[in-house]
Amino acid sequence: MKIMNKRERQIWIIALSIIIILWVLTETNLLRPGKANNIFKNIKVFNDVLSLVEVSYVDRPDVEKMIYGAIDGMLASLDDPYTRFMREEGYNNLKTETTGKFGGVGFVITKREGENVLTIVAPIDGTPASRAGLQPNDKIVKINDESTEGMDINEAVSKIKGKRGTYVTLWIKRDSQQELLKKRIRREIIEIESVFSKVYDYKNKQFGYIKINKFGEETYNHIQKSLKQFDNKKLDGLVLDLRNNPGGLLYSAFRIADLFLDKGMV
Repeated sequence: MKIMNKRERQIWIIALSIIIILWVLTETNLLRPGKANNIFKNIKVFNDVLSLVEVSYVDRPDVEKMIYGAIDGMLASLDDPYTRFMREEGYNNLKTETTGKFGGVGFVITKREGENVLTIVAPIDGTPASRAGLQPNDKIVKINDESTEGMDINEAVSKIKGKRGTYVTLWIKRDSQQELLKKRIRREIIEIESVFSKVYDYKNKQFGYIKINKFGEETYNHIQKSLKQFDNKKLDGLVLDLRNNPGGLLYSAFRIADLFLDKGMV
């Protein structure tokens, strides 16, 4: 009996996963009869090309890298920068950011639709990035001495993060400036408070103020605590501040919206 090597096992696992997914889609009627044949046909084309490359390519290809590249290309064809396939490292980065504590400089980056450049969504208040004067829509051209051209978000994040007390140098292109801006920033432990609340007096009236810095795992609970603190106060209004909020967990945003909307589908 032949024992499969690691590479062969990976190929069989990927193939088996595709078969299982297709079976589930078929059994749950998510594949319409007219489209099912097209999907199977296209998968056969994909498999034929993969097999041809394996057999005929001058060097031995990295099959796993090709499979993941194909997934990235498939999602890129949607032209939606918010639909991405996350590998383990990227998922761990997301979990770290949404739970709220990591070593870095304190901003959120993305790639805008139609652009292939790392762009700052917003610096987080009270962090080294904010104190260094970084602004929304600043474009990161270089990290230390390395160009960010072709660099994906996960790779950039891993280079920007680091131990507290160490430094990272960012080269910034800002639309209002002709020359690049050089920012040498000292890393700190970034502990993100997702919600800040306070009561302000204005013209003999009291207003509740809630600033949501991000939509994380605990944001909904923090919002509820803030609202309960306002219960015993006679407020004349409530301000919900979402400025420079880079986003976060969709479910968190959904639950918070449901707190403030009386009717209609969220």
